[in-house]
Amino acid sequence: MKLSSILPILYAAALFTVIRVANDIPIDSNYLSHSPLFIAIELTGLIVGCYVSFFFFRKWIRYSVFHCVSPWIEYACVAVFPLLLALLVILLSHGGDVGLLRDIVIPVVVVSLMSLWLYSGMKSGFLARSVDEQRLKNDIMRNEYMQAELQLLRAQYHPHFLFNMLNAIYFTIDEDNVKARETVEHLANLLRGQLYTGDEKIKIRREVEAMKSYVALQKVRFGDSISVYMDIDSSLGEEMIYPHLFMPLIENAFKHCGGDSLVSFTLSREPAGIVFKVVNSTGEIKGNSDGGKGLDNLRRRLELLYPGDCHRFVAVPNGKIFAAELMLRL
Repeated sequence: MKLSSILPILYAAALFTVIRVANDIPIDSNYLSHSPLFIAIELTGLIVGCYVSFFFFRKWIRYSVFHCVSPWIEYACVAVFPLLLALLVILLSHGGDVGLLRDIVIPVVVVSLMSLWLYSGMKSGFLARSVDEQRLKNDIMRNEYMQAELQLLRAQYHPHFLFNMLNAIYFTIDEDNVKARETVEHLANLLRGQLYTGDEKIKIRREVEAMKSYVALQKVRFGDSISVYMDIDSSLGEEMIYPHLFMPLIENAFKHCGGDSLVSFTLSREPAGIVFKVVNSTGEIKGNSDGGKGLDNLRRRLELLYPGDCHRFVAVPNGKIFAAELMLRL
């Protein structure tokens, strides 16, 4: 049996003892001289009233704490509610034969004072448990934050490590091998761009550098089998944007390029903002594919980073080509 289920009985025993001591001893009265029905009604009412009071106190503590009830109102209710229960028990047990001082005043005062004492103890315990629970939640959140920070640091370490290794490889390549050096340099530049997290803005020229490096690597991969056209507005450079928003479109263009093997990229400044256009040939279009998961993820990131009309993104197949346009308001 749980302690919480027998506490009302223990409290009822303590309350009964105090009332009897305050009421019977001064006049040398014998409580057992009352009729069995009187004693049964009073004891049953006392126990039931204590269980009802415990139930009310638990609910009232939560309500008063969460709704910031005034202490005067809070403790007035605590004093009045058990008082009404006590009067009900007295009327049921005594009937019409009720003495004002012995049968009403003394029991009511004792019940009210002990109820205030009981409620204060229950509320102190509730607040202490709440503080412990909040402290535990804070510790869990702090631990999760530390784990997330460690994962971020580890994720940043790997690009740094590879970047440094590529630099070492770059200087081991013979100076006459220009193509190999350029390939390593472009790869290092891409890794450098991965060090920027998605929640901090960077200058657009850094994003353009990463784009150019990725395109250069793809040219090495595909050689003369693909035609690439890139037009970057030379006036762009110091504008601040969130990183890794153009790259998914470029990756998608090379991934799904087919037919005439043509890829075109255009980045320009327009009255609405920065506009990035991507067009690639696809050959025969199968279904109504709009780029798959990569573009779905891009749409979600745009909703978070550039909410509402701060961006416009359209990506649709058009005949044997696939065209995408992304506008970002600065």
